[in-house]
Amino acid sequence: MKALADRHRLRIVNMLLRAEGEAICVCEFEPFLDLSQGTVSHHLKVLVEAGLVERETRGTRSYFSLAPGALRFGARGLRSSPRLDALGSGRSQYPDRIQCLSPEQ
Repeated sequence: MKALADRHRLRIVNMLLRAEGEAICVCEFEPFLDLSQGTVSHHLKVLVEAGLVERETRGTRSYFSLAPGALRFGARGLRSSPRLDALGSGRSQYPDRIQCLSPEQ
């Protein structure tokens, strides 16, 4: 779950969820995250190594999509998280940090 501990990686996963199974080119993440290509590539590499995201090369471009079962893995990890258990009702004291992110944000 360490791979999801970064807000940029959470936004990447959110963007991939919104793509509904379609692969997204690495170049499309840059304006969404307002990060350099190198930084975006680093975050994607962490997600790939964690088994949450798959990479596909098409010509000179890399495309990314959620790995099959990635959501089940994430949900299982979240259900067993001591941090979430400590929240009691499941509500964070920082509700603005848990939100659905859109490209406009």
